[in-house]
Amino acid sequence: MRKRIYLLLVILTLYGCAGLKPPVTAPAPGSRLARGIKADAIVELEKGSTLRGRARILAKAPASFRIEVLGPFNITMALIISDGKSLYVVSGAREKEYLWQDPSFPYSFRAEDVVSSLLGEPPKTAGAVEKSDYAVSSGSDGNVRITRMKDGKPVLTVVMSDFRNVSGARLPFNVMIEDKREALKIKYSSVEIDPVFPPDSFVITPILSH
Repeated sequence: MRKRIYLLLVILTLYGCAGLKPPVTAPAPGSRLARGIKADAIVELEKGSTLRGRARILAKAPASFRIEVLGPFNITMALIISDGKSLYVVSGAREKEYLWQDPSFPYSFRAEDVVSSLLGEPPKTAGAVEKSDYAVSSGSDGNVRITRMKDGKPVLTVVMSDFRNVSGARLPFNVMIEDKREALKIKYSSVEIDPVFPPDSFVITPILSH
């Protein structure tokens, strides 16, 4: 009798489970971390500058990236390049090169912050920035929020969402990087993992000053 009851419970359980939809969960973490990406995206720049357009993005760990915002006929509207030592920004008639280690650097983010966000990695400890300066939290929707603190106050916020598995790596297809001066929003449309970068991908060559 007990065997029949047990068998009946097993059958009911199997049929009951078959009628249920599997829960929607975030993709499992990839088996490896991306060391570089090549992506097409929509980029929005707010606060200090206002800009929206299609973009080509290259990023290579630990601190090299290139964001080229395109306008009609694929004309470059804005260009942001880091070679790990300098940040070069061209937008409209404005051209400026900054040294990342310059004490007067006007932004709160570092090159490593940008690259790790684009690659979907946790923040790295480098230079004078300690790991304890970062607060990382994950929401029930799978979003990851990273806040960097200075003197007890938030100076940088990164939000990564819409994580997807791409060639064995887990990447956020939506990235927002914000400090007091700028808010950069990136939405990938396609991503290639660990591409071969041309030698001049992150070389800073002034454009407007020529």
